[in-house]
Amino acid sequence: MRGSETYLIQDNQDILEAFASLYKEADDGAARAKRISTAVLSNTAWWSQDLTQIEGLQHKVEKNLEAIWQSACKKKPFRHCRSTHGAEKIRYNPPR
Repeated sequence: MRGSETYLIQDNQDILEAFASLYKEADDGAARAKRISTAVLSNTAWWSQDLTQIEGLQHKVEKNLEAIWQSACKKKPFRHCRSTHGAEKIRYNPPR
């Protein structure tokens, strides 16, 4: 939510499906962060370049993902749901 309004993250269906697929894998936080950051940052179709080649960026993304997940586990502000197309959507509802 942003204020009193729900913020629904929306994106291209192909991108939503790619993220849903990435999040289906069952691995621990550090391995998951590395796998997801590699897949997302190296996707030249999305970024027109391989962002893993930018020194330090992938490491920062990995650490930030881990921190978000640790915080979410404590506060549980994320609610996951499926769209009618089968892709996972995430609604963010910050703790009050």
